[in-house]
Amino acid sequence: MGINLGHELRRLNKNLNVWRGFLTSHRRESDLDGQIEVAVQAILIEEFMSAMDSIDEYSRGQGEPLRDHLINNLRKFRHVIVDNGIVKQVFDENVAGDFADVRRGQEAAWALSQYSPSLTPASRSFNWRFVYLGIPPRKWQRMDPNLYSDVVAARLSAWGDKAPYWIFIEFGTASGHEAGSPYPSFSGRNPIARTRSRAAQVSAGIIREYSNTVGEVLAADLTTRFVEHDLTPVIIEQAVKTAWTKVFTQYGKRIQREFKVSGGGFTGRWREAIE
Repeated sequence: MGINLGHELRRLNKNLNVWRGFLTSHRRESDLDGQIEVAVQAILIEEFMSAMDSIDEYSRGQGEPLRDHLINNLRKFRHVIVDNGIVKQVFDENVAGDFADVRRGQEAAWALSQYSPSLTPASRSFNWRFVYLGIPPRKWQRMDPNLYSDVVAARLSAWGDKAPYWIFIEFGTASGHEAGSPYPSFSGRNPIARTRSRAAQVSAGIIREYSNTVGEVLAADLTTRFVEHDLTPVIIEQAVKTAWTKVFTQYGKRIQREFKVSGGGFTGRWREAIE
């Protein structure tokens, strides 16, 4: 019994709609949300690296540990959160650290950097300037050339996986807070804000690409003989390709016979030879 092609195509279209809904409702996070998260995370890292390139403390050789520590934090923890194609978060302060962590790191290195809890913020800032520059406050004094590196190491140890100095990279340094006048002083580079701005455009592009891919898959199913989905497979009756034999003479006429290219035999049709 032959297959009603029109009926089967209507059935196929109905089942494809079911399959399309299945793809949408059962989309795995790794298929779409995960792609967006990876892309936005890469942007976040790129923006922070670009920001640190423009700040002397992080771009000079002695600042490399600080630079690496922050990038490792961005790579290790899930800062970016995407839900159903929408970027909900591009940076997590809870895993990066806050001002309390900044203070904790500073206190951990006080002894090394010639600080003292009794010093005023202005005195601490005065001492820190010379630690950073690697020169003694007075000509007759001596200073360990590795002092800055030792201070950084002590702070990183106190911070663990956190990198709270992201605050200064994002918002800049400011005078007048409890730590005194920062040195060096620089304006905020806004890597988080810049990431947030770029994330919307990137996520939209990934969603469009994802939608196009799903559309191509569904379109490809239409050209196959069997379509796999959660319902009964549908058999599509495809058009049979035919051709004509070489000209031969029969009953005094030059004729040709039509045959199936796929090897299915003759169709039963004849025609007079076309010269």
